[in-house]
Amino acid sequence: MIIRLDCGGLPPPSSTSFELEGRHSLDHISRWSAYGQASLTALVCGKAAGLNSQHSEIPMKCVFARFAAVSVVTLLALTSFSACRPTASNNQTPDTSTYRPPAATPATQFERDMKFIRDGHFSHVWVFSRKDGKELTKEDSDSLRTSAPKIVDWVTTDGNRKVIGGSNFPIDPPQMTALQKRFNVEDYSGK
Repeated sequence: MIIRLDCGGLPPPSSTSFELEGRHSLDHISRWSAYGQASLTALVCGKAAGLNSQHSEIPMKCVFARFAAVSVVTLLALTSFSACRPTASNNQTPDTSTYRPPAATPATQFERDMKFIRDGHFSHVWVFSRKDGKELTKEDSDSLRTSAPKIVDWVTTDGNRKVIGGSNFPIDPPQMTALQKRFNVEDYSGK
């Protein structure tokens, strides 16, 4: 890398060791800076060890030269560190051990309604229908709700001929007996 420095017309500290208009590598400049514990800007601008004491301020060009040198060194360091970092290989296959393809859509309305209740994660699921196979009436619905108060989710299905109920609590035996007298009761818990 070649850097050309101009310090606003100030003479260099030593004509034998430094040429103001010459081209120098960053390595040479950093060695000159280390010599005598002087900063790069001070050495380049002739301010090291009291040289050129007639000038008490560092010219703006020297401040810019210092900023440019620090920026170049920082950029080189960041580039070299990022170049050494390993990158992800395109040959790696993704981990599919936890992938499960989506379940097929249930075919019938009853299956879709049963899936809806199952997605509620109820520990008890029952299907109620009339013994004569006819549609459920309002009185049937009222009877189901009063006889099974612990069922929290109800879904009517199959053209209003069946009702699916889900609960996390079992139906008490006397209430279940009353329901079985009036309805066909199928227990789908755990199925």
